[in-house]
Amino acid sequence: MSNMEAICPCHQINPQDAIDALAIEEANKSKPEAPVNPHYPVPSVPTLSIEEVAQTALDMSIKALENPYKFKKTIRRVAVIGTGPSGLASINALKEQGLEVRAFERNDRVGGVWAFSETPSLKPEMPTKSLAPGPSKVSQVNELQEEEIELTEEIEKSLLKRHSPSACYYDLFTNTPYSVNHHYGYHDKSSKQGYMMHYELQQYYNNYAKDMSIDSLIEFCTNVEHVYKTKDSDESDIWKLVLCKSERNGDRVKIKRWSESFDAVVYATGIHQNPKVPDFDSLKEFDTKWPDKSIHSKQYRRPETYKDLNVLIVGGNVSATDVARQLDGIANNVYVSYRGPHVLESGILNLLRSGMPKTTTVLPLVKSFSNINGEVDGSITFSDGTVLSDIDKVIFCTGFTSDYSSLEKLTVETHDEYKQNGHESLEEPVTDGQFVLNSFYKIFLIPDPTLAFVGAPNHLVTIPFFEYQAKFLSRVWSGKALLPTKEDMYSYTREEKPVCYPLDVSFDSETLRCEAMTVWANYHAKELKNDELPPITNHQKHSKHVWDKVLPTYRSDLDEMAAKIKEAKMTQSSE
Repeated sequence: MSNMEAICPCHQINPQDAIDALAIEEANKSKPEAPVNPHYPVPSVPTLSIEEVAQTALDMSIKALENPYKFKKTIRRVAVIGTGPSGLASINALKEQGLEVRAFERNDRVGGVWAFSETPSLKPEMPTKSLAPGPSKVSQVNELQEEEIELTEEIEKSLLKRHSPSACYYDLFTNTPYSVNHHYGYHDKSSKQGYMMHYELQQYYNNYAKDMSIDSLIEFCTNVEHVYKTKDSDESDIWKLVLCKSERNGDRVKIKRWSESFDAVVYATGIHQNPKVPDFDSLKEFDTKWPDKSIHSKQYRRPETYKDLNVLIVGGNVSATDVARQLDGIANNVYVSYRGPHVLESGILNLLRSGMPKTTTVLPLVKSFSNINGEVDGSITFSDGTVLSDIDKVIFCTGFTSDYSSLEKLTVETHDEYKQNGHESLEEPVTDGQFVLNSFYKIFLIPDPTLAFVGAPNHLVTIPFFEYQAKFLSRVWSGKALLPTKEDMYSYTREEKPVCYPLDVSFDSETLRCEAMTVWANYHAKELKNDELPPITNHQKHSKHVWDKVLPTYRSDLDEMAAKIKEAKMTQSSE
């Protein structure tokens, strides 16, 4: 898992800054030694001005007023799937606008990826087959079904699959301080103000749910198995959710299945759901011979498991760097393998990657999980000809896909299929498992805007971004802001330009990304005479001093936090 998930803000790194030079120096100490640019590459996507972003949003919002999209019915009852940072923001925003909200969380706590479980999720297939998991193929449920069964090993595996634990590992902590990763609408005075351990951040979200009086709206231990559109008794469109709740009781488990109807549905399940493992040559054969040798980072829990072992980490971004740091001084040898150059376009990723321990051996991309003759004998061959024959464990830090399998027929297998067909040829909302497709403002599904996604943009974000998405969504579904016609939404989406480089997380990027939704919602509140609505403030505009305070000591702060965790564990083990 990437502990950058939605909360990794850092001011855009200026090549002239001393901190940037430090990051380059640290990067160059890693193996393999190769010449790099004295400065980070200039991002390939230009940054728009705040005026450009605001004017584009205003122009589109005027179009929406003149020729709005007309929902077939008034939206009154909404389902929210997931109670991580984006789900909680959605529940609260929709409730504030007077909508009836029901939320469903497959685990027993709020917090999403920050809800730690000692038991990891099931190991994925290696390699994983495709970006989009297959349809859930769940039968419809017309009446309540209940049963109590014995908790056998087979049922345990079934429950792990249905209520998959998050990717949170034991020593995980936030890579940004509280000052830039909290909800602007909620300040928890009891929360630690600096960098937070996973359990401290999960407690923050738990307090958020209670203090905002939304915890009673959440059905825990409940998996959403199927989401589909149908007709109700008066022939009006509704979304039907097939739900399954599992409650343990000693050596037995009570399983309840039922269905509920809603006018609209929000997916707020995040982007760290299904492990993604690339199809390396001979990996399948390697994993078949030694099934206990390889895991995905979603199964990683504690560094002590790897004491005195030789470990290969595949991947080169945040999770890979974090796991390498944790294994430093515990594992015998740690190797990290990734594709591409060491220095990236993303300043924040470069700065985080600079934390790779000097004892870690950096290698180029894996060529095959076999020897140079193609024999699967436990050796691993790399693209530069290096061969390692004594690897005990392989940890794939190779990313995730989103889990939208409950949408069943609303998925496509590849981006190529989507690109070939084009926007207008797709009559239904679709996703490829990696990204939400056919979406307006990365929120509303254009073919049917009663289905929405919060927390699934195709760029890095910070937690406050979810609040703006949720507020904009709630204004639209409550009728206090309007969307343009489908044709105009399609046209905008085809021509849409990123406001900045997708992997930039900075004061500038976050201000720009929140500005359009703020301008749109406030303009419509004024024009539609909703004078009782308080204006939505783009707080990011006023946060430069916070970002500037984080940057100078960012790398050293992370190092200090990691050192404290190791020191505390050493003290505990010696007692």
